[in-house]
Amino acid sequence: MRFLRKLRFLVAVIFGLNIPLHGVLYAQKNPTPKLPSIYVKARAQSDKILLRWAVDQPNAWAIANKYGFVVERYTVLRNGHVYAGLEKVVLAQSGIQQRVKGDYGTDTIVYNLLTPTPLKPRPQLEWNEIATKNDEAAIIAQGLFGEGFAVTGGGYDLGRMMNMATEGEQRFAFSLMAADRNFEAAQMAGWGFVDNTVKPNEKYLYRIYAAVPANKMKIDTGGVYIGTADQYTLPAPKDPDAKFADKSVLLSWNYKLLKDEYASYYVERSEDGKNFSRLSNVPVMNLNENDDRIPSRMYYADSLPQNNKKYYYRVVGISCFGEQSPPSPIVEGTGHEMLVYVPNIRSADITDSKTATLQWEFANEGTRLLDRFELQVASKAEGPFKTVSTKIDPAKRSITYNKLKATNYFVVTAVDKQGNQTQSFPYLVQPIDSTPPAVPDGLTATIDSMGRVALKWKANTEEDLAGYVVMKGNLKDEEMKVMNPEPFIATEFKDSVNLAMLNSKVYYAVMALDKRYNQSKACPAIELVKPDKIPPVSPVFSNYSVDSGKVKLTWINSTSEDVAAHKLYRKIIGDTISQWVLIKQFEGRTISGFTDDKAESGKTASYTILAVDNSKNESAPSTPLTIRITDASMVQSVKKLRATAQRTNNNILVEWNMDRKDVTEYRIYRSSNAQPTSLWKVITGDNTAVEDKEVTPGNTYQYGVRAVLKDGRLSGWKEVNVTY
Repeated sequence: MRFLRKLRFLVAVIFGLNIPLHGVLYAQKNPTPKLPSIYVKARAQSDKILLRWAVDQPNAWAIANKYGFVVERYTVLRNGHVYAGLEKVVLAQSGIQQRVKGDYGTDTIVYNLLTPTPLKPRPQLEWNEIATKNDEAAIIAQGLFGEGFAVTGGGYDLGRMMNMATEGEQRFAFSLMAADRNFEAAQMAGWGFVDNTVKPNEKYLYRIYAAVPANKMKIDTGGVYIGTADQYTLPAPKDPDAKFADKSVLLSWNYKLLKDEYASYYVERSEDGKNFSRLSNVPVMNLNENDDRIPSRMYYADSLPQNNKKYYYRVVGISCFGEQSPPSPIVEGTGHEMLVYVPNIRSADITDSKTATLQWEFANEGTRLLDRFELQVASKAEGPFKTVSTKIDPAKRSITYNKLKATNYFVVTAVDKQGNQTQSFPYLVQPIDSTPPAVPDGLTATIDSMGRVALKWKANTEEDLAGYVVMKGNLKDEEMKVMNPEPFIATEFKDSVNLAMLNSKVYYAVMALDKRYNQSKACPAIELVKPDKIPPVSPVFSNYSVDSGKVKLTWINSTSEDVAAHKLYRKIIGDTISQWVLIKQFEGRTISGFTDDKAESGKTASYTILAVDNSKNESAPSTPLTIRITDASMVQSVKKLRATAQRTNNNILVEWNMDRKDVTEYRIYRSSNAQPTSLWKVITGDNTAVEDKEVTPGNTYQYGVRAVLKDGRLSGWKEVNVTY
């Protein structure tokens, strides 16, 4: 652990980063994508270290080529221990020495400047001879020095390259690919270096940076940690495969696994499995890789001299240092004439609901290639298809199938002697079917307090079932409405009902449809009682009297059908704690009067009454009736109450008389066509008439009038009816 900590410190000093040293190779990469960087590869041999690097952006690459690259080496390990306590040696003309202090005291690092002057591309004249012999060198020279840029030969297919917008991008991409295929040319371009001064008992950090002035451009440094002890045998290419066809073969092998080892490959062919020759003097490269996608396999197509002869193939990897890998495992095969003829189903004779005979066409000249026909069937044109008959004789052109369903899509597949296949288009066969599915069974339903409905039923067993349709009605005998325009196959359905609607029940039914749209009868409707959220109509006091300290009350009960009870409340006015007290509950709607003999003489009491339905919903309380208990006399009702229909004025005039002078207000109640009576208007005590202008011909109206005295007492109830 102490050893690793000290090693991290030395790396941080050299590169300014906290780099974990878990392996022998690394590349320093700036986390900001816009900053150009140098990427480095290294290869250890017994007496030397090979280095290759590249700048990752075209503009930075061009500037770096102009100023060159500097290679530095730091001795980190010697004899397996961190190398510290020695003078730092700088192998450069300046002879600068520097001591570095860290967590472990004053540690010194041997520093070798392997390139006293920056590495730059060799002058153009030095490229002339090698460019005539080496396609890669010619491409690099053209990329570095050519006035225009065009690539010919060398195995480069421009049609497969990425779409590059500028000539500079093309120079950059083609030059680096050529350098990956020829290490000698990469060294001439200043992108490669061989360190022959290494020692077997040491391990080094190499640092490569561009000698570009900081005011021109910043290019991030690259590096690698390696020693001769890291030498290893190159692996053979993995997982080769060959697909043989008509005088052709498509070769492939695992590219992703060894993409960091090999920049290109040689493809080799043999006729006896022993003596192999290369198919090209130029290795092949993968041009389908980009930053977002690394292909798993690499492909190569070759033409065969003839069919029906066995050929053998293998591939050899070429590293960016020009080293060749051991050959891959051998793949072999034989070219053969391909099956190009396709079956065509032309008819189907339907015998009954389960049986049909299919006929198809197939070119006679293709029969000699066939091994067999196969028959597949599916319920949909897009499949999936199931094979129902295999090894049909190649000479046959018809077959009888006796397991038809409501809808059948057939395909005929031709299979040649090598297993290659061609397939007909799907052919639809539908026997006559007029039998509807069974009526859905087992319908159940639930409804919650929010009005959410859940339906379930048993699944039908018909093979040609298309699905179900759910229907809904708000009244028992009305025609139901379809809830889903398209049938669905599930046996559950969710719905919601409006609890504010006046219907107290809702009805559901389900019917089934098959794929021929034969429709079953609807199952018996299921009835659901809706949660009641609507309060009942309020009751109304109609009269009262006070006799010997007893208050006799009468009222008009609520007219709602689902009323379960009425509740009568009393409140004593002027008490310190004045609150409503329930004095009596009356079940149903049959009782409409009560005598309160518990009222205290000399007090003023207010009464109100409300209705409760079967769902415990309460109506609004009636208008309070306030009575002075000390006055036992009864206030007479208004006199001569009359209602006159004035059709010329489009109104009804309601009039009355009252002998008393202590009336503060009149309360007028109104209803129409036997509807519940409710308070309509309150007018001052000096008026004895009111006009109703909201009337409709043919309706019967009822008006009730009650006077309110200054002491709070109410007069008796008086009502009148009139038809407008």
